[in-house]
Amino acid sequence: ARAEPFAGLRRLELAGHRIGPAGAAAAADPRRLPRLDAIGLANNALAGRAAAGDLLTRPVIDLSANGFEPADLQALLDAPGPAAVRDLDLGENPLHDAAGRLIAASPRLAGLRTLR
Repeated sequence: ARAEPFAGLRRLELAGHRIGPAGAAAAADPRRLPRLDAIGLANNALAGRAAAGDLLTRPVIDLSANGFEPADLQALLDAPGPAAVRDLDLGENPLHDAAGRLIAASPRLAGLRTLR
């Protein structure tokens, strides 16, 4: 179902709102907010639970400060379907070198232009 009153929304900032994995997946679902280009999901403690849905569905995504480790990133990269993300913020997550290798090897992130 679409969120009709917000169908034209282009950017949604939900940083620090404790929306949880189901809320993050719902907000990222392109069927709900079809025109949304950017979503801010920083500081929502999504680590270990991010596989609840595909969060890489928007061109600009902020997943900073969620405690993501390489296994969490791998779960996002393993989600089915193409990823739309061009600008991805993973700052303030304990990812280190392993994340760089995962990102470089991922066909889902072939369109990535900016990584933080």
